[in-house]
Amino acid sequence: MDQENQNYYGLQDTIESSGVKNQVSSFRKQVSLYLELALPYLRESKNGKMLFAVMVILTLVNSAVNIIFSFAMKDFYNALGERDFEGFRRGLLKYTVVLILGAPVQAIYNFQREQLAVAWRDWMTQRTILLYTQSRVYYLLDESEIDNPDQRISQDVLAFTNYSLKLLIMILDNIINLISFSVILISIQPFLFLVILLYAIVGTFITACIGGKLVPLNFNRLRYEADFRYSLVRLREHAESIAFYGGESAEKQSLYQRLQRVVTNRRDMNRTERNLEVFTNLYTYMSWVIPVAFVAPGYMAGNFNLGVVTQARSAFVQVTSDFSIIVRYFEDLSAFCAGLNRLSSFYEGVRGLDRSRSDSAPLLSLTETDSSKRPAIPRSGVTHISLHQTKSTFALLNLTVMTPDAKRILVRNLTLQQKQIRGNLLITGDSGVGKSSLLRSIAGLWTRGEGVVQRPIKSLFLPQKPYCTLGSLRQQLLYPSGNEDNAILDDQLVATLSQVGLSHLTSELDNNLDWSQRLSLGEQQRLAFARLILAKPDFALLDEATSAVDTNTEEMLYGLLLETTRFVSVGHRESLFKYHHYRLHLGNNGECGFTSITL
Repeated sequence: MDQENQNYYGLQDTIESSGVKNQVSSFRKQVSLYLELALPYLRESKNGKMLFAVMVILTLVNSAVNIIFSFAMKDFYNALGERDFEGFRRGLLKYTVVLILGAPVQAIYNFQREQLAVAWRDWMTQRTILLYTQSRVYYLLDESEIDNPDQRISQDVLAFTNYSLKLLIMILDNIINLISFSVILISIQPFLFLVILLYAIVGTFITACIGGKLVPLNFNRLRYEADFRYSLVRLREHAESIAFYGGESAEKQSLYQRLQRVVTNRRDMNRTERNLEVFTNLYTYMSWVIPVAFVAPGYMAGNFNLGVVTQARSAFVQVTSDFSIIVRYFEDLSAFCAGLNRLSSFYEGVRGLDRSRSDSAPLLSLTETDSSKRPAIPRSGVTHISLHQTKSTFALLNLTVMTPDAKRILVRNLTLQQKQIRGNLLITGDSGVGKSSLLRSIAGLWTRGEGVVQRPIKSLFLPQKPYCTLGSLRQQLLYPSGNEDNAILDDQLVATLSQVGLSHLTSELDNNLDWSQRLSLGEQQRLAFARLILAKPDFALLDEATSAVDTNTEEMLYGLLLETTRFVSVGHRESLFKYHHYRLHLGNNGECGFTSITL
């Protein structure tokens, strides 16, 4: 079992342990964690404060309507019990008026609640995306520690905001109703209030004992469902490769295994929910009978009329419901706690990888300085490569590059001064020696090691497998700048597509397609060169960026690049030599050889 599954903030131990001290400690941790994630929205968003204030007012109005309903119902049943026709007509009229006024209040109340839920989700998701993308945390996040970050951002945040709002309103509504209906109940039969307290305490304890397994089961449910969905997405994304291999049987078995985890977990949940539902049904039905049993002798003796009996029953059910939040919503609360722990572990992982935030920073806090364009450097006791972005200088000073786990040295004590590499550099070597890793270090993606990298601030990286963003062909060409000024750029875009041999795509600039599926790998590499030409960087890093095109196309693409940009390439082909001035050959054990290229 991995560290995250063990990290329930003591909640699982609370349920399985009978110690009161452990239960109180765990409850405090959960409340503290909940407040840390919930309060920033109300503190920082002016719109959120306004929406929440209106929500509180509508909650008060809605509770007032419920109380008025209680008294209208009492008068209605009093007249009915006394066979008072005129009183019955007045009671019916009063009840109808309250119903007409109360219906729109309830509708507006529900509408405002949904509006607040949407606004809260929007704010929290944007904040999460900002924390996830700044300092390149998304690149450093290890899915072996934090699984399915996409689900946590899209679904877990949604579940948190929706249920948090429901929980906040429920607590507020319960407090108001508890005070109001307790007064009514005490005025009728004070002893019933003590009965409710005892009834709710016993009910909550039994519910926790029966349903305690739901918290870990819900935690695993979220993970197993996400893993199963991810495996289906991978099957779709790699359909062609799987088809070439004939790997249907292996993929099917993998899907079956993940599905069985989902099914087994669901069956365990069903059994626990069945047992819990038996008790909660009994608990609910008993709350209808108990108040009548206590008030009935007074009614039989003539001390109460029928309306008082119905009002006492209504007040008892309401107060019991207010005292019994855990009993009524235990299944929902257990699922919410599981999602809360998954979400908090994600935020903790994000914070731990962001070099601009301390380990004690609040989970949703922003940094004081903008580090979105600087590489994230995990805090640890080892040294790291320093990246200095300059106007035009490219140099490597005493550079040592290590694997992320620091178990292997890929490049050792490499120094290349600016005066040594005034032209373009080609990095060569056997597969696996660390050519792409060195390029990642120059780009600022890998930081494990020591030394200094100096490179121009306006740089662009072309990986061997180009990235196609979601959107139109125009957006592919302009990525990552996002500038879409059609009037200025259309002619230039068309000309650039023709230059790289993609003239057949010039009529599809505004077509929104899955371009990673529409284009072959060779076409994607040509598209990446078009992107590079349009961006006009001062410096480019190319990781086997022409591996999927023929040598004639390679000559054309590098010819375009030679006219505009200085670059460093990684490659195996001898045909690449003529586009570069220097060669850096990487050997085993971090050895490097630097030579000039003469043709």
